[in-house]
Amino acid sequence: MSNANSLLIIRQPGLRAISEDEVLNVLTPEENRLRRYDMLVDMQQYPIDGGVWDDSEQYILQRAREIRQFADEKGAVKLLYFGIAEVPHILALGAYLGDQRRVEVYDFSRDRDSWQWPELDNTLQVKANQIPKEVVTQSGSAVIRVEISYAVADEDVDQVIGKDRLADIRIQLEGERSPMVASTVRSPEDVQHIRETFRKALADLIHYRPNVNLIHLFISAPAPVCFVIGQELQLRNNVPVQTYRFRRIAGEPANKQAILLTAEEAESAAIQLSPEQKLRASEIRTKIWPQALQSVIDYAESLREESEGREGPWYNYLRSRTDLNAAKPFPQLPPLWEVVQMNDTVDPEPYTGGEYGHTNDSNRWRLSDTLLIGLSDACRDDYELMQLIRLFLFHEYLHSHHSLTKYNAEGVGRFANVLERLDYMADLYALLHQLDYMLHYERQVVNNHQREFLTEQLDLVLRSTWAFIPGTVINRWQVRSVRRLLNWYWRHAQVQQSRSLSTAFNVLAQPPAIELIGPMLSVGGGRIYASMTQLDPTVELSLGMVLENAKFLRILNGINSNLPKLMDAFRTRQHEGIKVFFLGVFESAKQLGGALPS
Repeated sequence: MSNANSLLIIRQPGLRAISEDEVLNVLTPEENRLRRYDMLVDMQQYPIDGGVWDDSEQYILQRAREIRQFADEKGAVKLLYFGIAEVPHILALGAYLGDQRRVEVYDFSRDRDSWQWPELDNTLQVKANQIPKEVVTQSGSAVIRVEISYAVADEDVDQVIGKDRLADIRIQLEGERSPMVASTVRSPEDVQHIRETFRKALADLIHYRPNVNLIHLFISAPAPVCFVIGQELQLRNNVPVQTYRFRRIAGEPANKQAILLTAEEAESAAIQLSPEQKLRASEIRTKIWPQALQSVIDYAESLREESEGREGPWYNYLRSRTDLNAAKPFPQLPPLWEVVQMNDTVDPEPYTGGEYGHTNDSNRWRLSDTLLIGLSDACRDDYELMQLIRLFLFHEYLHSHHSLTKYNAEGVGRFANVLERLDYMADLYALLHQLDYMLHYERQVVNNHQREFLTEQLDLVLRSTWAFIPGTVINRWQVRSVRRLLNWYWRHAQVQQSRSLSTAFNVLAQPPAIELIGPMLSVGGGRIYASMTQLDPTVELSLGMVLENAKFLRILNGINSNLPKLMDAFRTRQHEGIKVFFLGVFESAKQLGGALPS
C-alpha cells in the first residue's frame, strides 16, 4: 500500500516471545517514516496442555475483531504480520482477519536470526496434486494437505479421520526437492505462489465436491504460509475447516484435532462496534453492571440472614417455598449465599480474552464490549437490562458450584449432554431466584401474576441467547445449541399456558426431553452440527418429545406443524415464529393429555 499514512505491526508470539525491536529491523525507510502502531496477539498466555483450544480461539476472535476495526478506522494503514505460534493459532488469526485487506507477512530465520526475507523473487514451484476431475454430489468430508516443510504421511491422516473421504488434495513442491527443509520458503513471492495454488485447489474442491461439509486441513509450512492460507479459507462463504496440531509422541496419533474454523466465528470476528456502542458498553460496565452485581450480593446476604433457624434444600429459603417443595427442582444445589462471591467487583477496562471472565483470586468480573452490547441489544430498556444481568450472575455463580468456569472446565462444550443438563439447572436456578428477588424488593411488580413474570423472564432469556449468535442468517448450528433453545421454547409455551404458579414450577422442575431429527449432521472439533438448509435423506424430518404423562409425541411435517418452516425460523432468527410454532406443539400435546403435569 504505497499511499499508506500509518503502519500496523501484528505480532503473534507463542512458541517464543517476539519483541517489537526485533521486527523493526525489517522496515524500509519509507515504512519507518509512517506513524507506527503495534498489535500484540499473545498466544504465550494460552499454552495448549490438554489439547483444548476454546479460550485461545475466543481470544484470537477478539483480537481479530480489534485489528479489523482499527484498520477500518485508520483507512490507509499498512499491515505487517510476524508470527511464531502454533499452526492452528496462526491459521485462525488469518481466517478471522479475512482477505479484505492485504497483509505483508514475514518469516523468522533461526539460521540468520532475522525476519528479513533472504530473497525477493519466487524461488520454488508448487503443485496441487490429486485434484478431483469429475463432479460427485455425495456429501462428506475432504482432506487438503499443504506439504511444504515436511510430508504429511498417509498413515498419520488415516489415524485421525479414517480412509473415507471425498477428496485428498496435496499441495506439494514440484520436482525432486525434499520438503524436509524449514527454509524452503525464502521470499514473499514464494508465499504468494503457495497462496494462489491453495486458492485454486480450494475452488476446485468446492466445484467438484459441491456437498462437502467439512475440510480436514493438515499443514506443514512456515508461519507466513499458514497465515495467508487462513485468509484464503473465506469462512463466511465456505464449509467448516478442521485444523490439526502435529506432535510426534509415542503411542499417540501424530495429529490431534485443534481449532474448528467456522462461518459462525468468522461472522463474529466481523462484528465491529461503533464509537457510540463503545460508550454504551463503558456505561454498562462502570454503572449498570456494578449496580446489578451489588443487588445480587445484597440479596444473597439477605437470604443468608433470613435462613437462620431454617433447614432444607436451597428453594426452602425462597418465598415460593411451599410450591417449590412440592416441585423439588434439583434439591442437591446449594443456597445462593454459598456460591455468590460477596467481594466481587467489576473491572472498568474492556476484557479482550473472550466474552467475559471471572477470577476468584482478584474477585473481578471482566467484561468485553461485545458481551455488554449483546446483552443491551436483547433488552427493551435499562430496567430489563438490570434483570438480564442478574439472571446472568445467578447462572454463572451456580456454574462455579458445578466446577464449570472458563478456567477449570475448558472444552466442556464437547460434553453436549452434560452441559445441556448443567445449563438447564443454572437457567432454572437463575429464574427462580429472579422471581424471589422481585418478591423481596419489588413485590408490587409481580404480585398476583408471578407465572406471567416467569413467562416474561423466559422470553428475555431466549432473546438474550439470540443476541450472541452472530449473523443475520445461521445455516449451521451446534446441535447442543439447538437443543437448549428447543428446551426453553417448549418450557416457555408450557409456562405461558399453565393455569397456576404451582403447575409452572412442576413444569420447570426437570429438563424436557425434546429432539429435532432430520437436518443433515456433521462432526468437527469434537462437536456435532446440524444444517438448517440440508436434510438427511435417510431420516424423516420430525420433532420428538416425552410428554408430562410419560407418553412419546412425534410430530411430523404437516400443515399445522411445518418443520421446514421451523428450521427456516432458526436459520433466519425468527424468535416470535418459533414461539408460535411451540404453541401449536402444545395443542398436539394436549390431545395426548401430556401438555402439562396433572
